[in-house]
Amino acid sequence: MTEEPKPWERFITTDQLLDLYQEAMKRGGRVSAPQPGCLEACIGNAWTAETYQLDEEDEPFGMLFAAYLMIYLVRNHCFEDGNKRIGWSSLVGVLDQHRLLVDAPEDEVVQLVHDVVEKKTEVAGVLMWLADHLMEATLH
Repeated sequence: MTEEPKPWERFITTDQLLDLYQEAMKRGGRVSAPQPGCLEACIGNAWTAETYQLDEEDEPFGMLFAAYLMIYLVRNHCFEDGNKRIGWSSLVGVLDQHRLLVDAPEDEVVQLVHDVVEKKTEVAGVLMWLADHLMEATLH
């Protein structure tokens, strides 16, 4: 009996998160397995957070999901090292599913993620930051 796909899997899966983590950790740091159930909880909670903020007839777009997923991954410390990197990579990965790219200097990205870690920025702040730094990907 196969398991029904989760609604968020059209944006990102646990396996994709693990791949993003492995890629992000190539920059250095101690690679570890995630805490049991942590990635699944972050994804599920991010999905729930987005869907609760939508009107009944709205279809989840993924922008809120991406922002919440980054926040949950950064703050919940699923891994021993690289939580900020996987948080950021997950946000970029979900946005990529919508053909959206972040256009921001690295120092601004680092500041955003640190503001999330320090709880200076919540989801509304992340969305406002994204509004100023998103561009649509073009086909070449």
